[in-house]
Amino acid sequence: MGPASRVDKNQNEIVRILKMQKCSVQYLHGVGTGCPDLLVGIPTDSGGMNLLIEVKYGKGKLNKTQARWHSDWAGEVTVIRSFEQALALVRTVKRRNKKPPRQREPIPIS
Repeated sequence: MGPASRVDKNQNEIVRILKMQKCSVQYLHGVGTGCPDLLVGIPTDSGGMNLLIEVKYGKGKLNKTQARWHSDWAGEVTVIRSFEQALALVRTVKRRNKKPPRQREPIPIS
């Protein structure tokens, strides 16, 4: 296990916004080895979706360990830099995973 990464100064604000959107948040920044900062469960009509989020402040870039982890990971991982991006991500996931409206069955006419 590699050294744990530092916490970006906008992480608390991003977590606050995610929790306001009823998301579950698990901190992962202490894992190290390039692992993203947050595991986020986003509630959706279809049950929910998990996303890995790397928090960066300003124009911060992935370091070599993080870049390697991101390229090796087979699932989704997203870099978020602001609470606006976090909010947009949650809204996009919810919109994509919305159940279609219930179709009413036609009333048979005898």
